[in-house]
Amino acid sequence: VIADQQGSDVVFPFSPEPIVSQMDTSLMVCLLVSDYTLNTASYVALAAGQLKESVPSALLDASNPIMNTAYFKTSIPEFYTAYPDAAITYSVVNTRYPRAEFDHDNIILDMPVELSVQVAGADVLTLALSLTVEGNMQHSNNVLSGQVTSATHTSSIKSSQIGSINVDDIEGVIDDILNNTVLP
Repeated sequence: VIADQQGSDVVFPFSPEPIVSQMDTSLMVCLLVSDYTLNTASYVALAAGQLKESVPSALLDASNPIMNTAYFKTSIPEFYTAYPDAAITYSVVNTRYPRAEFDHDNIILDMPVELSVQVAGADVLTLALSLTVEGNMQHSNNVLSGQVTSATHTSSIKSSQIGSINVDDIEGVIDDILNNTVLP
């Protein structure tokens, strides 16, 4: 239990698990980090609305095909028909703290987000996404490295100014985006 900004007690939605490790006892200092450590930091520092990103940006510039409605001409024709050849801005905001789970050499990161699709400064589609990214980590010679091994999601449409869109069409587009950005 900790005190929030108003001084009220807050109960964490998780608790620590025992840490099992094969430590090299010949070292003077060992630092053990658990998913509880990461989740506590995430819970405190990255509450809903704390992670915000918009594109186009340095991460993804406006010349990328996905930044124009023409990209969706065949996958979501209603979008292209409503806004032909229009520039798109995407805004992503977390709706809860990111949650991490260690599983041997793997790490699983779960983060629900809200994705707003904007054309000419107006929200035309808002999605609720639950993203799960899995990866593995290696530690060798004081170097920690890793790679993303899978990214999955579930989607729901919160609002649409485009008309009736099949959520399965959205799922396919999100799969394509994740496969071309998050996964190697």
